[in-house]
Amino acid sequence: MKRLKFGEVIIEHAQMDFYQPEEKLKDGLKQRLEKYLSLLQQVGMQSLNDWLEKNHKQADEVLVGLFNGRYGRTWLVFDLDGKCVGYFED
Repeated sequence: MKRLKFGEVIIEHAQMDFYQPEEKLKDGLKQRLEKYLSLLQQVGMQSLNDWLEKNHKQADEVLVGLFNGRYGRTWLVFDLDGKCVGYFED
């Protein structure tokens, strides 16, 4: 993507080959969920449980994804349709 952006001067939103159907996002989140849950269990499930309680959700109503940023790690929370509905930090 960066090679196309800077080498061939094609901005990100014009690189149509990289766009994926929304269904692929949901499937990918579901596939990674097991890995993320095992990682969450290592660092402690309390943050997820607190988020679920605060937002009146059950664990089977959400998908969790990990985002590693420059300043730390954040857990993104998606509904079952793949829409981001919140986040929490561990």
